[in-house]
Amino acid sequence: MRVVTWNIQHGRRHDDGRPDPAALAEVCSALGADVLALQEVDRGTARVGGVDLLGVAAAATGLTPVDGPARPLEGGTYGNALLVAGQPEAVDVLPLPRVRRRGEPRVLLRCRFAGVTLATCHLDHRIDAAMQLGAAFSMLPAAGPAVLVGDLNLDPGTVDAVVAVAGPGWSQVDVPAAFPSGAPRRVIDHVLVREVGVAGIGPPAARPAVSDHRPVTVELDWSR
Repeated sequence: MRVVTWNIQHGRRHDDGRPDPAALAEVCSALGADVLALQEVDRGTARVGGVDLLGVAAAATGLTPVDGPARPLEGGTYGNALLVAGQPEAVDVLPLPRVRRRGEPRVLLRCRFAGVTLATCHLDHRIDAAMQLGAAFSMLPAAGPAVLVGDLNLDPGTVDAVVAVAGPGWSQVDVPAAFPSGAPRRVIDHVLVREVGVAGIGPPAARPAVSDHRPVTVELDWSR
């Protein structure tokens, strides 16, 4: 299974800041993903001209969309999404705790697909993130094959520290840096697995026309 995680920054071009749904569709189509996890997804908001970016990605890939809205925004919604090559089951959108009173709402999008629990989230970019990752682990089954991906806003060392305390059996895949998209130097977009084999890691992606992140691709072995 080719699994891709990408913070799309609401399809915003890195050159002029305009949303570009057509460019977003082109990148999503080229990824060839069986599972595509997206963060910062706008659906019908004013800032993207009322366009449903999850619908754009689904049409471009032929994958089944799973919506994970975190909050209402400008007449639409904003949050996370999963797109899968098949029929997802048992879909849940679960709020993650906030430490800062005015912190942006964060959610965990969780579903079952092909016998595996899939989840994605976009964590706070301040001190909340480590605590939120621990909470995300508590919202996933205690055993069985599972995959958690997304923009965690945490460096690999911090992720390992949280796994040691709150995620027994989990491990992080050693993925390339994908942020910022112009000259990636930070690994904050992560792939975490439990009872799922890692068959390969995609090379660093070329800079996409949209977003301040590059996509991260891994090949996972569901049978292991």
